[in-house]
Amino acid sequence: MIVGVVSPKGGPGKTTTALNLAGSLRSEDFTTALVDADDENKHSLKWSDYRQQSSMAKDIPVFAAPKPQQLVKTVDELNLKFDAVVIDGRPSTEAITTAIIQVSDILVIPVVPGTLDMWSIFDFIEYYESACKTSKKGYIPGCFLINRFEGNSNFVKEIKGILKDFSEKYPLKLLEATMRKRDDYSKAFTYGWSIMDVDAQIRDENKKLVFPRLEQAQHEWSSVYAEIMQIVHGVHAQTEEQ
Repeated sequence: MIVGVVSPKGGPGKTTTALNLAGSLRSEDFTTALVDADDENKHSLKWSDYRQQSSMAKDIPVFAAPKPQQLVKTVDELNLKFDAVVIDGRPSTEAITTAIIQVSDILVIPVVPGTLDMWSIFDFIEYYESACKTSKKGYIPGCFLINRFEGNSNFVKEIKGILKDFSEKYPLKLLEATMRKRDDYSKAFTYGWSIMDVDAQIRDENKKLVFPRLEQAQHEWSSVYAEIMQIVHGVHAQTEEQ
């Protein structure tokens, strides 16, 4: 299973989504590898460096693959060795994003409610359509994830309307679950953890001090993860039928 986390612009939470997805998959005993395709920010590689200092140092290996041909080769090799490969994409509509789309079995597209992000969705759809037309897999299934939601219901309503229109034409679902903007995700990153790792890594008496909204963050991520896995299971079922 290859999951590409992509977006045409920076800031929607690709790395947060990719790291937590990799962490949840690993916690369910899927052997999991993470691929960092962003040669500018290298967030997943930084997270891996932090993780080296914890007891989970080698459970999710991270590989750099910022060039299209390198990414395809790396992902193909990892797909033979691991149950799951999660790609942390680069914020662009360049060749590397085409490669991620075409090599993935499933796409997760985080978006932030806001004017610029709504316009970037149209750019991404054009790019997605072009990439899929030249892919042997055809249209790659996936989902839009509303991330860093801060309670602006008007923007959410508008962006949901746009995304549902796209969902009728392409196999891209809008997730019902959303993620709010929380410092707890950023704090978990600096320890090299996913948000679900926290319980096993920090004492109960310290949790509220370091992660004041941990329960809320874990609850919303669990809902997001459950919906993503529904799509994964659906793709597997279709593959087996074929």
